[in-house]
Amino acid sequence: MSLLRAVRDMLTDPDTGALSASVAMTVGAFLVSSVVVLDAAFSHTMTDYLFVGYLAVWALHCHATRLISLTQGKAGSDA
Repeated sequence: MSLLRAVRDMLTDPDTGALSASVAMTVGAFLVSSVVVLDAAFSHTMTDYLFVGYLAVWALHCHATRLISLTQGKAGSDA
């Protein structure tokens, strides 16, 4: 399996086969924010607030998407 196919499979909705905009935005935001945090870490400019903010944003994102899934009735079996 090629890398491009794996990325395409990850970003598509398994039910419809269409590109999932919410998944694409989540992956993009994760990549961008991770690059920012890694750049700060390797350039020795990482502050506690930046790291805690990074963790808080992703924790809030996780809980918000779970809440939206629950209200729309699309929660997985692990909900």
